[in-house]
Amino acid sequence: MMAMHAKSSIGGGTTLLALVLAFGWAPTPVRAATMAVGMRTLFENTPGQLVEFLVTSAAGDQTAGLNFNIQIGDGQTGPQITAVDLLGPSTLFGANNTGLGGTGSFQSAGYGGLWESTTTTNPGGLLVPDGVLAVVTVDTTGFFEADGPFDLVLSNTLNGPTDFGVAPPSAPNTTLTVTDGQIALAIPEPTSGLVLGLLAGVGLAARRSVRRQARRR
Repeated sequence: MMAMHAKSSIGGGTTLLALVLAFGWAPTPVRAATMAVGMRTLFENTPGQLVEFLVTSAAGDQTAGLNFNIQIGDGQTGPQITAVDLLGPSTLFGANNTGLGGTGSFQSAGYGGLWESTTTTNPGGLLVPDGVLAVVTVDTTGFFEADGPFDLVLSNTLNGPTDFGVAPPSAPNTTLTVTDGQIALAIPEPTSGLVLGLLAGVGLAARRSVRRQARRR
């Protein structure tokens, strides 16, 4: 049998447009949400610092799941990632998820700056990818201002990219375009500690004054 080929010329024959109209073929719409990581400034030599990652949707964007991969520097010799929250009440998947999956920390393999977390929506559920995608906890203990900046990578980590995975047939094919950023380290301002000390002192003095007045009565 001879193979039949559609002609793309306008002058005659079967055009691609005619085939699309005749058989209902159409390319799957590809939409693109975006995330710009930017420069993040954290305190040097300090654990438990939270970093939010925001995603912005375009018209028609929807997602049914998330593969969240994040890497600091080379994943080995920089600040450590100690937690990733995809399901908190402020996050995109917080109210519609099937739980948390993924490897988590790669610390046991020597990559404390590399993390993978995954989740999906409940069956049939779709989300507009706009808002807080994740909250990441970073530990900069042992690293100081002169050591930075460190690359903050989500687009192509050693474990792969952060993306919305393969959409099910019922979901639009929404991609995620990530612009990576950096982490800079800064010295905590001494005035912040001074202010906290002064406030504590004022509170203590006030409590003592109340007790003295109570005894006089």
